[in-house]
Amino acid sequence: MNTFDPDEIVTLDGAKMTLRKAVARATSLPSNALVSVFREGEPPILDRPQLDALARDPAFRVDD
Repeated sequence: MNTFDPDEIVTLDGAKMTLRKAVARATSLPSNALVSVFREGEPPILDRPQLDALARDPAFRVDD
């Protein structure tokens, strides 16, 4: 299993942000929305099922 850094800088819809913020934004979209997060690490692309799984991890909780 991959370990992901919530503070890693990734790209979502052309905008750079932390993976934590990208997970929060992506999972706030309708479940049928096509969402991909691009990153430098492996795997280079995270799709909706992977983002949904990360959203359940307490490390990815966003407190704004």
